[in-house]
Amino acid sequence: MVKVSREKQLTLEEFMVLPEGDVNYEFVDGYAVAKVQAKYFHSTLQTALLILLHIWCKVHKEGERGKGKEYVWVL
Repeated sequence: MVKVSREKQLTLEEFMVLPEGDVNYEFVDGYAVAKVQAKYFHSTLQTALLILLHIWCKVHKEGERGKGKEYVWVL
């Protein structure tokens, strides 16, 4: 596990070269902050909302842009 100090502010370049470990970090205001793992309820809810938005976009013919499979949801 890589230990990252919250006391030292990092540049983006320093953050990008941090070694990967068991904990994922995100760059927030110059600090490497450990990401919190999503809990089961949150993950399930996120998946359900994604499916509902996808269905809504298909029904209303919204979201498809260009020739690829890129979607933009405009609500």
